[in-house]
Amino acid sequence: MSYVISAQVNTGSRFEITATAIPCGKDWNIAVCGGTLHHVGAIAVCYPDSEKTTVNMIALPGHRDDLVAELFAQKISLAFRCHAAASAGIHIDNASKGDIQILIKSSEKCCEELIKKMKQHSSSTDALIHA
Repeated sequence: MSYVISAQVNTGSRFEITATAIPCGKDWNIAVCGGTLHHVGAIAVCYPDSEKTTVNMIALPGHRDDLVAELFAQKISLAFRCHAAASAGIHIDNASKGDIQILIKSSEKCCEELIKKMKQHSSSTDALIHA
């Protein structure tokens, strides 16, 4: 079964964040884009250990998208006890510290929304399988 789950916050503004999750067995691939120029700036891969998670990170030179990639990979890995890979690319020209804080808060909100939708989809899929 193939499907995609998406969440979006601040739609239509320069602080818009979009996250798309694609299942890979019990694991997840997540793409997070936002701002005015979508791109890939960092990739985080996370896996759960007994009580914590381990994250491996690749950030391209000159990019600071690693915070968002790590946020999504880690939260999804913890929520579903799975491997999670997240790429992130969020850009606003001449972003102020305040702009960056808004983007980080928006990313956190988008991640929460995405996990909520993923759990809802997982519950409805489980109900179909067990019916």
